[in-house]
Amino acid sequence: MERGSLIGLLLDVSGSMKENAVGSVEEEGEWVRSLFQVIDDVIKHDVNENNRVFTIGFGGQSNDGTFDILKSVDKAQQQKETLEQGRGNVVRKVVTTFTEATPSEIRNAIESGIALIKDNFKLTTVNTKKAIESVQTAAKIIRGTVQGAELTDRRRKELLNLVKPFIYGGTPIESALTSAMKIFQDETRPDVKKVMIVISDGEWSDTSHFPKTFEELDVTIVCCFVSRSSNIRPRHLFDTAEINWESGAKKMFELSSDISSQLLPRTMILQNGWSFDIEKNKTKLFAHVNNPEHMREICRLGKKIACNQECLSELLVTVSLDMYINQSNTGVTAPYQVGGTCYAHASATAIHLTLKRIIGRDGGHPSFESIRDEIIRENGYDGANTFGVLKNVCPRYRLQCTEINGHHVFRAIVAKRIIVAKFRLTDREWDVFRAFYLKEPKRILSKKDLDIRQRSHGEQPKGHAVVVTSYTNDFLVLMNSWGVNWADNGFFRVESADVLGLECMDVYWTESDLLPSERNYFKLHGSEVAKTLVSKLRGLQMQTYKCPVCSLTSPINTFKGTLSRATCPQCHDEFKCSEAGNILAMNIYLTSIATSHEKDITD
Repeated sequence: MERGSLIGLLLDVSGSMKENAVGSVEEEGEWVRSLFQVIDDVIKHDVNENNRVFTIGFGGQSNDGTFDILKSVDKAQQQKETLEQGRGNVVRKVVTTFTEATPSEIRNAIESGIALIKDNFKLTTVNTKKAIESVQTAAKIIRGTVQGAELTDRRRKELLNLVKPFIYGGTPIESALTSAMKIFQDETRPDVKKVMIVISDGEWSDTSHFPKTFEELDVTIVCCFVSRSSNIRPRHLFDTAEINWESGAKKMFELSSDISSQLLPRTMILQNGWSFDIEKNKTKLFAHVNNPEHMREICRLGKKIACNQECLSELLVTVSLDMYINQSNTGVTAPYQVGGTCYAHASATAIHLTLKRIIGRDGGHPSFESIRDEIIRENGYDGANTFGVLKNVCPRYRLQCTEINGHHVFRAIVAKRIIVAKFRLTDREWDVFRAFYLKEPKRILSKKDLDIRQRSHGEQPKGHAVVVTSYTNDFLVLMNSWGVNWADNGFFRVESADVLGLECMDVYWTESDLLPSERNYFKLHGSEVAKTLVSKLRGLQMQTYKCPVCSLTSPINTFKGTLSRATCPQCHDEFKCSEAGNILAMNIYLTSIATSHEKDITD
């Protein structure tokens, strides 16, 4: 059974939205007409009967400024159809006399008639118990016809004319957020992905308490701030609010949800011409737009990002890391060995995990051991040039490798690629390095702890190779080959690449390196691959995890939940487990898709 979703759209129809986009010559109401297109985009081609939607307009002329867009349009459409189906004949039967009038009197009569119609048609207020519609029903309401038709320009103008007399008021976002919160609270279906899309250009009252409330409800919030300025960064996702932003933009930025850069569907974003900040390894689902088309794009992207971040192909590399960390147990590399075969471990890890990303690879996935042993046979047990080895071996597997530094390292990590790093320390520096992580396994190594600039000219450094796995705004995370008992379960942190003088190489493949059969395989066999991973990876089967709520440790495979949240088997409390690389989250996810989607085709 397909997982369902509940998507709420909060759309600003206040007076300022009456204006057009920067440089536009379109007729009045361009932004509001585009809001109807946003609704259609969100539900377009959606055939999952488990998906639901609700729409709240704010900035109207009702008491609190909010109204149910779908319900109001449906009501207006029904009244319009009633008149068109012959009720005008009633007027002819009732009116038996006619009076001549001046043009001025005719205008007054028409205005009185319009006022009478307006008084008798009211926007439908938001009933949080009845606001939700299926995507199929929503499509029919918005398009004014059967499902499958397109939303035409003519229909967008009709929709604008239906609601135009009742919109263009103030910007009371708080009422809209309160209604949305109640609707999400009442959602009782299990495993429903909750997404809220907010589009506005106005100044808000204080909404600081709302982000935490929606986070507790597990709602992912996508915000789009409509600007009248031409001096903005369009088609970009930000990790930090910019100083020159309007107050409304800053508030919408705070309301929007964080997402790890490593969980972003990078290919989809770049193919659509968007970019995103990577310095903090996270970004906000927030965009600054001055063009209706960009507004539509962020809403489409936001929905896809929120509903598809739990994607198997984005996790395969991280899931497999435990295979590498435990390799010291095979006896090939002695603990604390410097030089020797570390080059083979790092190179084999990069190649093996990069190949793992090619689901259904033609010829299969060579094991870590076979790749490592092949490299050692060719290069020996007494060390080798790691980058030279990679340049020699990668082409055999239809892989590429490139030396990178600085910002390019961060970009490669965000793209889920494997980064091999090498560094050289003297005997004295190695002693400091070992002692530091022995005493403080989770601390961040900085130049205050180890300053390679202070080494004497007579000291001869010895090289070592590791793998860069992640980063934050404060440190890099690297993976060693000295076993899980070293440092933080085999991982260690350094403040920056300069601390150890890291040199990095990116190992990757491009679409042109893949065979057609490899591109298509995942759609048919995603869940099968997941089941195989769960059964074979020792780390996922034997690992334990300490609950952050009750502090009790349990086998990792006894926790239940999703990639985002897990439930402890002992205290039964729920907690977040969504950070990239979290082995608990990955075990839960892989187990769930291996068992519950066996009959589905993974898209």
